[in-house]
Amino acid sequence: MSLELIVVTPQGEAFSDSVDWVVLPGAEGDFGVLEQHERYLATLRFGKIEIRSTSGNQWAALTEGFAEVDGHQVVVLADSYQRVDEIDRSTAVRERDALHSALQELSGSPEDEAKRPELEAELARAALRVELSG
Repeated sequence: MSLELIVVTPQGEAFSDSVDWVVLPGAEGDFGVLEQHERYLATLRFGKIEIRSTSGNQWAALTEGFAEVDGHQVVVLADSYQRVDEIDRSTAVRERDALHSALQELSGSPEDEAKRPELEAELARAALRVELSG
């Protein structure tokens, strides 16, 4: 039994293969999909995607998007998709640390506070890349 998984980002098709199952970071929590799964559409949050196939498990960092699921195919539309083997740990650590410092340096002014949500989101994505690369 297999399921076709297709991940598409603004840069094009990032992943396309037959898999045994996939776990996606849904907005309401992680969810797994097997072949013959009920058809539905889900909103995705940033998080890790786990892919299991006969060649083994794979993980990737996935940002916000949507997943369309039917009994034989999962199509993921996401802002970005980065496989674990594509993540440079030292770069991810530097990015995480720089974002953490930038958040600590915010003065509390209205201009700085307007920047806070985006910096926090970027920090969370950087921390996920560090976690996956370790």
